[in-house]
Amino acid sequence: AWGWYDTDDGQWRAYRASLGTLALAAAAMTIITRRVAQKRTARLACGLVFVAVVHGGGAVCIVGVCALFHAASFLPSALAIPAGWVLALACLLAKDPALPYRRSLPAPRWPLLGAGVYAWPDALPLLVLRLVSHVADATHARQGGARPAGYALQDCLAHALYAPLYLAGPI
Repeated sequence: AWGWYDTDDGQWRAYRASLGTLALAAAAMTIITRRVAQKRTARLACGLVFVAVVHGGGAVCIVGVCALFHAASFLPSALAIPAGWVLALACLLAKDPALPYRRSLPAPRWPLLGAGVYAWPDALPLLVLRLVSHVADATHARQGGARPAGYALQDCLAHALYAPLYLAGPI
């Protein structure tokens, strides 16, 4: 029997139900960022708006996770990449619903942002892959000395929150 097998997976069912809206938003943001002169700033702004719509107040937590990984990229070269992977493992463990502290993860419901359509911890698996990549790239880029341009927090956020990648993952 072929068909949709998501009757027991509420997370996938909710995501699939809102996929049309999310894909339309991602397409609109891609078009906007390609037509604006300041691509980096436009991509960051669109990514922040997209994540705010998707996760509501939980977007603040997503930005916080990005900031933690970005901070790890400033560690000495021998520690930065292992620290990135330790942070990734901690994020993945935090997502596990069987663990008692999972219920205590904040789910902000701020009047301006609301609750969003998708719980922010559920976005962590693919997000941490992009963030570990940022830590590794930033660490390798500064092997020759000073940290080169393109690895600021703004760049980290723009890369991690880019709407099409945020939806599709590392395809």
